[in-house]
Amino acid sequence: MTLVQLAKKSGVSIGYISEIERCQETNRNPHPSILRKLASAYGVPLQELMEAAGYLVKDEKPQVFSEKDRINWAFHVVLSDPEFGFFINKGRTRFMSLEQKIKLIKTYEAMTGKRLLP
Repeated sequence: MTLVQLAKKSGVSIGYISEIERCQETNRNPHPSILRKLASAYGVPLQELMEAAGYLVKDEKPQVFSEKDRINWAFHVVLSDPEFGFFINKGRTRFMSLEQKIKLIKTYEAMTGKRLLP
Protein backbone atom coordinates (compact mmCIF):
# COMPACT_ATOMS: atom_id res chain seq x y z
CA MET A 1 0.00 0.00 0.00
CA THR A 2 1.41 3.42 -0.90
CA LEU A 3 1.50 6.38 1.49
CA VAL A 4 -1.24 8.08 -0.53
CA GLN A 5 -3.47 5.01 -0.35
CA LEU A 6 -2.82 4.60 3.38
CA ALA A 7 -3.55 8.28 4.04
CA LYS A 8 -6.85 8.08 2.16
CA LYS A 9 -7.87 4.83 3.82
CA SER A 10 -6.87 5.87 7.35
CA GLY A 11 -7.59 9.60 7.35
CA VAL A 12 -4.06 10.27 8.68
CA SER A 13 -1.95 12.80 6.76
CA ILE A 14 0.82 11.60 4.46
CA GLY A 15 3.35 13.75 6.33
CA TYR A 16 2.45 12.27 9.70
CA ILE A 17 2.55 8.69 8.37
CA SER A 18 5.95 9.45 6.84
CA GLU A 19 7.23 10.79 10.19
CA ILE A 20 6.03 7.66 11.96
CA GLU A 21 7.69 5.40 9.39
CA ARG A 22 10.98 7.31 9.64
CA CYS A 23 10.81 7.29 13.46
CA GLN A 24 11.21 11.06 13.63
CA GLU A 25 8.67 11.44 16.42
CA THR A 26 11.35 12.29 18.98
CA ASN A 27 9.08 13.67 21.71
CA ARG A 28 6.22 11.16 21.66
CA ASN A 29 4.73 8.08 20.09
CA PRO A 30 1.72 8.31 17.78
CA HIS A 31 -1.49 8.73 19.78
CA PRO A 32 -3.51 5.50 20.21
CA SER A 33 -6.34 7.04 18.15
CA ILE A 34 -3.92 7.38 15.21
CA LEU A 35 -2.73 3.82 15.72
CA ARG A 36 -6.37 2.67 15.68
CA LYS A 37 -6.90 4.34 12.28
CA LEU A 38 -3.71 2.84 10.89
CA ALA A 39 -4.49 -0.64 12.24
CA SER A 40 -7.89 -0.51 10.59
CA ALA A 41 -6.40 0.65 7.28
CA TYR A 42 -3.68 -2.02 7.37
CA GLY A 43 -6.11 -4.71 8.54
CA VAL A 44 -3.98 -5.65 11.54
CA PRO A 45 -4.92 -5.91 15.22
CA LEU A 46 -4.56 -2.64 17.12
CA GLN A 47 -2.53 -4.47 19.76
CA GLU A 48 0.28 -5.04 17.23
CA LEU A 49 0.72 -1.33 16.61
CA MET A 50 0.31 -0.51 20.31
CA GLU A 51 3.15 -2.95 21.06
CA ALA A 52 5.33 -1.51 18.27
CA ALA A 53 4.78 2.02 19.62
CA GLY A 54 5.72 0.94 23.13
CA TYR A 55 2.28 1.37 24.73
CA LEU A 56 2.00 -2.35 25.47
CA VAL A 57 4.41 -5.12 26.22
CA LYS A 58 3.76 -8.24 24.16
CA ASP A 59 1.07 -10.38 25.82
CA GLU A 60 0.31 -7.57 28.28
CA LYS A 61 -3.36 -6.83 28.70
CA PRO A 62 -4.45 -3.48 27.23
CA GLN A 63 -4.42 -0.60 29.69
CA VAL A 64 -7.76 0.32 31.19
CA PHE A 65 -8.20 4.07 31.39
CA SER A 66 -10.03 5.83 34.18
CA GLU A 67 -13.14 7.87 33.47
CA LYS A 68 -11.12 11.05 34.04
CA ASP A 69 -8.50 9.90 31.49
CA ARG A 70 -11.23 9.14 28.91
CA ILE A 71 -12.81 12.57 29.46
CA ASN A 72 -9.48 14.36 29.12
CA TRP A 73 -8.66 12.37 25.95
CA ALA A 74 -12.07 13.22 24.42
CA PHE A 75 -11.61 16.87 25.42
CA HIS A 76 -8.24 16.91 23.65
CA VAL A 77 -9.92 15.50 20.52
CA VAL A 78 -12.49 18.31 20.61
CA LEU A 79 -9.81 21.00 20.99
CA SER A 80 -7.75 19.43 18.19
CA ASP A 81 -10.59 19.46 15.66
CA PRO A 82 -9.78 22.38 13.33
CA GLU A 83 -13.45 22.85 12.44
CA PHE A 84 -14.60 23.05 16.05
CA GLY A 85 -11.62 23.90 18.26
CA PHE A 86 -11.30 27.50 17.07
CA PHE A 87 -14.62 28.31 18.82
CA ILE A 88 -13.00 27.65 22.18
CA ASN A 89 -10.85 30.06 24.17
CA LYS A 90 -7.99 27.65 24.82
CA GLY A 91 -6.47 29.92 27.45
CA ARG A 92 -9.41 29.20 29.74
CA THR A 93 -9.71 25.45 29.16
CA ARG A 94 -7.26 24.62 31.93
CA PHE A 95 -9.79 26.02 34.43
CA MET A 96 -12.67 23.85 33.19
CA SER A 97 -14.10 21.22 35.53
CA LEU A 98 -14.71 17.66 34.35
CA GLU A 99 -18.45 18.44 34.22
CA GLN A 100 -17.82 21.42 31.92
CA LYS A 101 -15.58 19.31 29.71
CA ILE A 102 -18.27 16.63 29.47
CA LYS A 103 -20.85 19.24 28.41
CA LEU A 104 -18.52 20.53 25.72
CA ILE A 105 -17.77 16.98 24.53
CA LYS A 106 -21.51 16.17 24.37
CA THR A 107 -22.11 19.36 22.34
CA TYR A 108 -19.31 18.35 19.98
CA GLU A 109 -20.76 14.85 19.63
CA ALA A 110 -24.21 16.27 18.84
CA MET A 111 -22.83 18.70 16.25
CA THR A 112 -20.46 16.30 14.49
CA GLY A 113 -22.15 12.93 14.94
CA LYS A 114 -18.89 11.56 16.36
CA ARG A 115 -19.06 9.51 19.56
CA LEU A 116 -16.16 10.11 21.94
CA LEU A 117 -17.55 8.97 25.28
CA PRO A 118 -19.54 5.84 26.09
